[in-house]
Amino acid sequence: MLRAQLLGDVGQWQAAADLLSSALAEHPHDGQLLEAFAVAAYNVGDLDRARGAAEAAIAHHGTSLLALQVLAQVSLSVSRAADAVRYARRAVEAHPHDADAHMLLATCLAQVPDRRAATVAMDRALELESQDPELFLAAARVARRCGDDRAAQFIATGLDLDPSNADLQTEAASARTFAGERVAGLSGVLVDDPTHDGARHTLAQTVWGTIARLASGVWIYTLAVILCSAWVPPSVLRHLAPVLMAPLLVNWIRTFFRVRKQLPPGYLGRRLRRSPIALAGIGLAALAAFIASVAPVLIIVGWSPDGVRLGYDGLIVACLLAGLAHVMVTIGRLRGDRDVSLGDHLAEQSGYWLVWLLGLGLPVGLGWACYGLAAQPGALWFALMVLPIVFGVRCVEYVVALAGRGLRWSGFVVAALFVAGCAWLVLWCGYRAASVDFKYQPGPLSPGNIQVPTFSPLPPIPTFTVPAVPVR
Repeated sequence: MLRAQLLGDVGQWQAAADLLSSALAEHPHDGQLLEAFAVAAYNVGDLDRARGAAEAAIAHHGTSLLALQVLAQVSLSVSRAADAVRYARRAVEAHPHDADAHMLLATCLAQVPDRRAATVAMDRALELESQDPELFLAAARVARRCGDDRAAQFIATGLDLDPSNADLQTEAASARTFAGERVAGLSGVLVDDPTHDGARHTLAQTVWGTIARLASGVWIYTLAVILCSAWVPPSVLRHLAPVLMAPLLVNWIRTFFRVRKQLPPGYLGRRLRRSPIALAGIGLAALAAFIASVAPVLIIVGWSPDGVRLGYDGLIVACLLAGLAHVMVTIGRLRGDRDVSLGDHLAEQSGYWLVWLLGLGLPVGLGWACYGLAAQPGALWFALMVLPIVFGVRCVEYVVALAGRGLRWSGFVVAALFVAGCAWLVLWCGYRAASVDFKYQPGPLSPGNIQVPTFSPLPPIPTFTVPAVPVR
């Protein structure tokens, strides 16, 4: 058990589990061995064996704190928060003066979520033990999940107790607002501990999130230009479109190079070389951004209804290319980078559905509510196309993430129907937009203004009669 504990301290959980498994073969009913093996198996990711060992340990010792902790953590891992709370309450009842038991309860309640009860359990744990940095780390995670403003304070207190704690350093870096600052902090953690899983996963999420932001920016910019063109004249849009595009390109380029500068040498290059599809996705996103920046010119100087409609078509093409680029980057992110955690990725993306629905749906809904007042009402049909494009891409992203990792055939069928519905809505909006006459600014190339040159016939060439020379 001592050797297994030492192996666990240096992260060699698989070796520790193998060692404890050999010991259990000789002593299958040793409660301490069962507890230790349950912990090792959980850290390896073998949830079934961890649950079996923990249940066997509880059968021998019904109040085993380690076994109850493992059962609660395993339940959380398989999204059974109610079972996790039940195990955590048993741990608190058996060990009412143990801070770890109360923090376990707080962690489980935060997943339910029962924020008030989780905060009470967290405060009780910190009352019982105020000198344990690991306890402050758990408190910071509970506070962040419950929306408690004390999360940063808990991290700072834990670092005061143990400045070299890599987990606390990772949490402190993850809490920073700007991507460049997060990358700098996480890179510093990896310099001291290159194998730290939390820092590696968080750094990978930050870097890939920064790369994928360009495609998302194209969607936002496209919708903004389309809605603005529906209400403002071309003379104003001429100045407004560059103002909208500049933050997208300048901010992304600045953030990308700032993140790249803070990364360990060769970090980004190695990942892109291992995932050429992600590199192609970045190039496609850049092409989409270029098309989106050029298309408004056709809307501004359109010489006919078809010319203006062509500008809107270009914006929709840019959205579609950005969606394809986003999917390609996601494939490279999940299939080509071992540091990316699927669970963390899905947890990060789960809240974006509501953000996109409100962020894009509200402006489109307000635009349609004022349809009769729009100067260019046909533009609203193109604005409506952006929503199904974004949600169709998000659905494909989930399929890419879960394909071969537990997604059943019924999930594929539902996803296919959802994507088909999004495609039908885009085509229907395009059909309706084709029947709308777009307003345009008359110009030299506008219909009726093109002057076809006419030519008058030349006067007849005069002829002269030359008398014949007499022959001698």
